Amino acid sequence: MKNRLFIFIALFFCFSMAAAETGSLFGKNYQGDFEKPGFGVGLNYLGIGLKAGVSSKIVLEAKYQLDRDITVMGLRGYYYFNTDSRVQWFMGFEGDTISFKGEDSKGTGLLGELLIGTEILITKYTSVQLDLGPAMISLNDSATSLSVSGMEYIANIGVNLYY
Repeated sequence: MKNRLFIFIALFFCFSMAAAETGSLFGKNYQGDFEKPGFGVGLNYLGIGLKAGVSSKIVLEAKYQLDRDITVMGLRGYYYFNTDSRVQWFMGFEGDTISFKGEDSKGTGLLGELLIGTEILITKYTSVQLDLGPAMISLNDSATSLSVSGMEYIANIGVNLYY
């Protein structure tokens, strides 16, 4: 787990710095307006999100993720430090509800995460987003009345399509 997190962090910063320094991504040079349109759809591993720009620096996202036995729904808030560059750094928060059902367990839970990340604009309407941060997760099993809480580090990568 620690090796994967280290590799992700290293790639995260290398990818961001390379894009910022060269001004190009995947061999294409994007020049123009760096301000994203006000509405977008985010696609990530096992999930989808709907993004809405409140201002040029604040974005809210409603997200939904579904795996075989787990459903996660919630809200994310982003604060962008710079919006005048192809590489846009942000910090944010996430609050989710969790429901799960396994062979021997069934229940609900909550997740709260602080995150930091970057969004790299490929075009005005397309971007790649990477973020990571610590999350506090609390789960309650209704079948056995057991509860567990703990902290985990979560890393996300996704593609955003803006309209």
